Amino acid sequence: MKITNLFLSMGLIVLAGCVGRNLPDNSVPEPTTNTEEMTKIFVHSFYCYDLTNAEIRPAYYIFEGDSLVENAWQCAPITIEGFDYEPGYQYQLAVEQIVLEGLPAYRLSKIISKERDPAYFKIYDSWALTHLNKEVLPIAERRPTAEINLTDFTIAGNGMCNNYSGKLNYHSIETIAFGPLMSTKMMCPEIGKEQAFMGALGNVQYYEITGLNLFFYDNSHQEILRFQKVD
Repeated sequence: MKITNLFLSMGLIVLAGCVGRNLPDNSVPEPTTNTEEMTKIFVHSFYCYDLTNAEIRPAYYIFEGDSLVENAWQCAPITIEGFDYEPGYQYQLAVEQIVLEGLPAYRLSKIISKERDPAYFKIYDSWALTHLNKEVLPIAERRPTAEINLTDFTIAGNGMCNNYSGKLNYHSIETIAFGPLMSTKMMCPEIGKEQAFMGALGNVQYYEITGLNLFFYDNSHQEILRFQKVD
């Protein structure tokens, strides 16, 4: 009886070993921490926007690859899980490709680099109007002003008679638009020019900075306002 029990025990041990070797490995692999094995992406310092949509939502300019190729950015409304983006800085990231709520996405593994982009901050300044609808304003005349703040995404200034302020709806590499503008209600001899200035400001869609000059264009790319940087 003792010998029979001994062989039975040994048989069970051998059987368990064989079964263990033949079972498929269902364990979940640990996420890799080696950046050489991960996808590398670059994220631009500017947001991009899909202006064909009724609801304007910011997206990322992204380039996927180990080395950046200029003018190869793609505007991608994609989630980067765990990434705290700060506009005005260009990033290189190591990421994992994942699916999030049925859509392609990335999961941040490491920030490889983060560099400040001076081009983003060029518009972040104080400006005085020199041209209104391509007409030069007289030098001796009081000029409308604009102070653009990219920290809180606002614009504020004086329109000749009244102070005004409002929000930036969006700001990308070439496009900019301002939300509803609020102003005081004072009258002055220049009120007609102020109204023209405020109307033009509400129609701005594109911009360009050349030297110390800031150009604002409407949706037809026609110049409507021109400013000079205030020292």
